[in-house]
Amino acid sequence: MSALPLRHALDDHDHVRSNVRFEGRLHPAPVITFAIPTFNRPTLATEAIASVLAQTHAVPIEILIVDNASDPDNVRSLTKALSRMDDPPLRYLVNDTNIGMFPNWNRCVKEARGRWITILNDDDLLVPAFLDRMLAHIDLARGDTAYTCDVSILDQREARPRRRRIAPALSATKGLIRSGGRSLVPITPQKLFWAHVSGTGLGMIFPKAMIEKLGGFYPEDHPTADYFFHVRLASAGRLYRVPERLGVMRVQVNESQKPATLLGFLVNNLRLRSALIQAGMVPASWARYLPALISRERRAFARMWGVPLSRSDVQAATGVAERSGNARDIVILLRRLWHGAV
Repeated sequence: MSALPLRHALDDHDHVRSNVRFEGRLHPAPVITFAIPTFNRPTLATEAIASVLAQTHAVPIEILIVDNASDPDNVRSLTKALSRMDDPPLRYLVNDTNIGMFPNWNRCVKEARGRWITILNDDDLLVPAFLDRMLAHIDLARGDTAYTCDVSILDQREARPRRRRIAPALSATKGLIRSGGRSLVPITPQKLFWAHVSGTGLGMIFPKAMIEKLGGFYPEDHPTADYFFHVRLASAGRLYRVPERLGVMRVQVNESQKPATLLGFLVNNLRLRSALIQAGMVPASWARYLPALISRERRAFARMWGVPLSRSDVQAATGVAERSGNARDIVILLRRLWHGAV
């Protein structure tokens, strides 16, 4: 059962063609597709591809690049970079028109030839041991289970917000609390209520059949369609986290740092949590924590992105008056600790 309504979003843009611009030496039956959606960032995309080619793995893979109608010069630049590679197991497709971010993720799913898929944004990276470490935990025979991992942050912004440095001992303690000392940590809808502990999707490996069953990523859930998808996934199947930092999330100035986008995060997070309550996936009594969670996330966005949002703007967008304070913050922290959602 899924806590959220399901629909088939994978076919929303079937009228838009994806044309092959480059094809290397492809395995006839890849086990895993590394899908890289890209738009106007050929240099970063080339670095992402290099991180996949550096994998120390023992299963046949496919690298699938789906370009969301980049400018012709950028398409030529990426095609030229691919032609200099040593016959990689790679396909490069270019959409006729830009179909949007999450529809392009869906196009990656539809075009993937592997039984398993991981989506790597063009500005992110994987460590060389990513696939080996994940395969140590993945049961390739299962079709109802997805796996994710922890990631490191590579902040390349020129003007970075000042953030508190976390002592190594405290960071290790936080990691131990999150994992409970386990090498494979279940992620449940209850954990996802308290925080998006599954992350952005960087390093997540899904069975293709499971994505198809859930209908893919829904554009109407933008800008948090990944969060919604992870809740659907954890509700309908199983989702586990490998507590190892196997991905690198690059932070640059982008759409996520615009106030309108951050307000969209808060509105959607409220909608998602309310849906979990209404579906009976979490206790109805948790509704009383919604205002404090909004307050906590507003402040967290300011620390992470350096973009402050006013309480009045947040209340106007969400329809909820914030409730914060030391006592409420402590209660939220204890709840998150109890559920491993830190």
